[in-house]
Amino acid sequence: MNPAAGNGRGRARWESAARLLGPGDWQARWTERAGHGRALARVALEQGFSALIAVGGDGTAGEIVDGFLAAPERLRAGAVLGTWPSGSGCDLARHLRLRPDIKTLQALLARSSMRRLDAGVVECREPGGGAVRRHFLNVASFGVAGEVALRAQAKGKPFGGTLSYLL
Repeated sequence: MNPAAGNGRGRARWESAARLLGPGDWQARWTERAGHGRALARVALEQGFSALIAVGGDGTAGEIVDGFLAAPERLRAGAVLGTWPSGSGCDLARHLRLRPDIKTLQALLARSSMRRLDAGVVECREPGGGAVRRHFLNVASFGVAGEVALRAQAKGKPFGGTLSYLL
């Protein structure tokens, strides 16, 4: 979970949902910095978790997807991945018709709405010149779109996703 998702609204949405879920066979982990979701996904798989749900926006989902798909297949065997929208954009969740409500979260936890998706991988150079390999589901951006995403990330999204990206 990304505590900064949706300008902090994601944290409040999750805390409300967690109260409604009550105790169960699930654990919550908060990301602490950019890129931390990748590491959390890998650790969860190494600990034997068979379902991972990214709670946040597209950035959080992207990190969890990358960590999940970068893990060895033996760790991913039988495991599933989901996303519960609580960020500013949530394009992936919108494409998958996932709503930010408790029923959607319960369905994800129960694995009652699984579907197989294609994934992509890109190999490129970071701004510092180092090689990087990233997995993705709904979009990979570069050029102007990538620059807009970097600027929005650096400045925050005080006007929500769409308007902040437009500005």
